Amino acid sequence: MEKTQKILVKEIIDSEFAVSLDRADLLFNFLKGVLERGEKIELSFDGIDVLLTVFANESIGKLYEYFNPELIDGISLVDVDENTRDTLSRVKKKALESVSKK
Repeated sequence: MEKTQKILVKEIIDSEFAVSLDRADLLFNFLKGVLERGEKIELSFDGIDVLLTVFANESIGKLYEYFNPELIDGISLVDVDENTRDTLSRVKKKALESVSKK
């Protein structure tokens, strides 16, 4: 049975504002490590007041450069409002387009 790790974005980046590249790198490296260990991820956006596209590109979109898209699509997103869901959807689309061009 695969282990599922619940990850609170707010705890990893130590902020309710998901806006800076340095904090995006923190989340990216954490998620990358969990995926490399073969664990499933439940990613919670509880307590995140602001999510910028640049943050999402660097923290989640960049994962598509390293992992199979199906693996990343297996990340369960929870506590996500409509704006965050739209942002993440656009980031995924852009990342997939970028990866397919390589």
